[in-house]
Amino acid sequence: MYSWIPFYEELAEKLVDYKDRQPKLIEFLKQMKSEGAKIFPLRDKGADGASMNLEEIDPFTFLATANRGITEDNRKAILRRFKEVFQLTAEVPGDFSGVPRVNNLNAWFFAYKYDRKADDIQSLWRLFEILVKERRVDEAHFNRCLEIQKLSISKLSIGLYWFSPIEILPYDSLTQKFLADHGLNQNVDDYASYMAMLEAVKEKFSGPFNEISWEAFQHLGSQHTLHNKLIAGALQEDRNCSYNVWKEKVGDILAPVYNDLAKAIKDAEIPVGKAVKYNRPKKDTAKERQCLYSIKWNFENPTPDLGPNPIQFQIGLGERIQGGDHSIWWGVCWWGKAEYADAVTRFFESLEAESKFINKEGSALFGGTNVWLVQKRYSSEDVASIDHDIKEEIIEDFMNIAQALEDASPPIIVTPPPDPEEYSVETALSELFMDEKTFVEIMSALAYRKNIILQGPPGVGKTFLAKRLAYAMMGKKDNERVEMIQFHQSYAYEDFIQGYRPTDNGGFDLKNGVFHEFVKRAQQDPDHQYFFVIDEINRANLGKVFGELMMLIEADKRGAEYSIPMAYAKNSEERFYIPKNLYLIGTMNTADRSITIVDYALRRRFSFFSLQPEFGGKFKKHLAEFGVSSELIEQLVSRVSELNSFIVADKKNLGPGFEIGHSFFCPLETVADARTWYNRIVRLEIKPQLMEYWFDAPEKAEERADLLYI
Repeated sequence: MYSWIPFYEELAEKLVDYKDRQPKLIEFLKQMKSEGAKIFPLRDKGADGASMNLEEIDPFTFLATANRGITEDNRKAILRRFKEVFQLTAEVPGDFSGVPRVNNLNAWFFAYKYDRKADDIQSLWRLFEILVKERRVDEAHFNRCLEIQKLSISKLSIGLYWFSPIEILPYDSLTQKFLADHGLNQNVDDYASYMAMLEAVKEKFSGPFNEISWEAFQHLGSQHTLHNKLIAGALQEDRNCSYNVWKEKVGDILAPVYNDLAKAIKDAEIPVGKAVKYNRPKKDTAKERQCLYSIKWNFENPTPDLGPNPIQFQIGLGERIQGGDHSIWWGVCWWGKAEYADAVTRFFESLEAESKFINKEGSALFGGTNVWLVQKRYSSEDVASIDHDIKEEIIEDFMNIAQALEDASPPIIVTPPPDPEEYSVETALSELFMDEKTFVEIMSALAYRKNIILQGPPGVGKTFLAKRLAYAMMGKKDNERVEMIQFHQSYAYEDFIQGYRPTDNGGFDLKNGVFHEFVKRAQQDPDHQYFFVIDEINRANLGKVFGELMMLIEADKRGAEYSIPMAYAKNSEERFYIPKNLYLIGTMNTADRSITIVDYALRRRFSFFSLQPEFGGKFKKHLAEFGVSSELIEQLVSRVSELNSFIVADKKNLGPGFEIGHSFFCPLETVADARTWYNRIVRLEIKPQLMEYWFDAPEKAEERADLLYI
């Protein structure tokens, strides 16, 4: 017994050297997979959810290839190749006594790329490296690894135990139940409580941890063999009893199989439809219908040649077409119009399966044709002789079929975006009518305060400037790290942060708002700056929209140490914070009479900068480059400046916050007829603005607009 220990320990010594050579490990697994080894899918998912090659891997996930729900022969075959490649001296294990296995559909110790932090996998390597070199579990790295999406303390302890079974005890479900049965029912959720549990186990039991793990398996693990016998017994039930009686007996016994499989598939996030159980009434002729009791999951068709209907993975009980013998079976099926059946048959024949037969038949029930690829079919005697949990075999086949369907799908070609172009203060100044001193002052305030508001009358380029500030601080024009939204009077906390939203089935789901999602992106990339721009920030009820963020957006309240529970948090452990690398830029139109007054609580958290119309030399040069004559430029500047002076002087109704900005007159392309272009802007854009300003004196607005025409 325990022949696996020296093998795993020697493997650990070899794996340490691959911390910075992870692609070598992935290539090795791919080679094994091409040779027929049962390796889990080596495909990752990027930020857009598109499938991509796996580019990094940790040592625990690497060894999980042999420590998951596969047959013992397959495990040994994988370890034999490990021995060859890593030139191990230890013998390939003859047993796996006390070795816990991870879920076959959830074997990775890290999440997909779109949902993992940049240093998740490196954190696992650092924990592993200290374990192997110093024979201890590092507290900081242990707790850091528990922050990895979907990595529980149960799974992490299993991985550590594989490489250090004398010092570490796996805290898997079997061990937890075993310890609870012996009076050790402790709450373990971090390094301190895990170590306390180990000390309690040492006091309670005398043997090493690997023996305790094996004893836990013997204590409860024998239920696997019993489970197979129960299924075999169900298949042998008296066939002379009514179908409904037989079906109920079988259903009660198979329910745990179905439920465990459904949970495993859900945890693995394989993109399939919801599991659906169904019973089909028994036909008079046994040969007429295979399926009696089943559960199914839908896959999207990999190719339009197979028609519009989905492919299904099913597990169920049925009567063999030949002989009427009851059996348990699983595999994939399709039904639809007869003209697609031949293409489906050819497709199923191309799918790899250890044991399969293709069956194609007309289906009166569906009004079309049924095509089956049956991956496995066991009689009652077959099931009773299986020396492993039949659920593990079903899960392994499910995963292989899911991978085969994905491999058969047309490749998703994702063209990587071009590298963001370099951007500097000089670049920004070439696009703005602002002087360098003012721009640098605003940028410095944003870097220090982290929150600024650009305010001013319409047309002074507030939104345009906001993005240029972000680009200049980043040093590149990277729109992936800039998010822009616009507030309005109906904008709410639920839109911005978090709230319940109705679902298609009439219920409600808790959904993250746009700012919450952007914060998560910034948290996962702490080495880069992120900028959130809120246009028309004062149009919403800011107190209600920001909620508890009133505190968190302060420059000195950034970081995980200031995290707090959110309004919709399920418990006090579910906390939220704004990282130090996130910056807020708001814009505020001072000429909008419908806006909400910004209260003092928010004002003291932002630096405010007032922007003015810029009709100087840069503006004139810009118009000249777009074909506007110098004569018309001088007339434009003179007349609009005269109008602005009149607006500023009208302090009773208007004032400086209502001037007409320069961006009204910034063309996007060469101007063919400058006079027509200018007068159209006056008529369609400036005059309506003036009518709004002097809504109680329209004759004044008409008069001032007439003075603008050229």
